[in-house]
Amino acid sequence: MNCFQCGYEDYTSIAKPTYKSNGLHYKARYAGDVESQGGVTVDVYLKKRERETTSKPMITPHCPFDQRTMTMQSSGPTSKYKCYAGHTLYLHTDKRGNFLWN
Repeated sequence: MNCFQCGYEDYTSIAKPTYKSNGLHYKARYAGDVESQGGVTVDVYLKKRERETTSKPMITPHCPFDQRTMTMQSSGPTSKYKCYAGHTLYLHTDKRGNFLWN
């Protein structure tokens, strides 16, 4: 319980926050050869894995064509992602750690 008039704060019952965030949000720039895709960015979310012991975060891009969540098809230096509609993109990072897609 907090009182805004006098500034009293009750620290005995602190509720633990729940993790409801989509994660850290990044924009991946296009790094391919098709000129019409030059200004298209992809929303990429990094989220901590809650139940797994791996320290690698879960990377979830959203499809640049229909904004659906994409799932990983293969991983490596360049990871392949596919959405439910069948759109495919390849996600990788540059030397500075910025996300790029093609």
